Amino acid sequence: MIANEMSSKHSSSGQPYHLLPMSTFIPFSIPFS
Repeated sequence: MIANEMSSKHSSSGQPYHLLPMSTFIPFSIPFS
């Protein structure tokens, strides 16, 4: 399911969409841990 959505966004933007969320996800999960 997650991979499917990522594929959809990747196709929509035409570039590695996982790079942006990853950048904001790392500092975001630090306080959450």
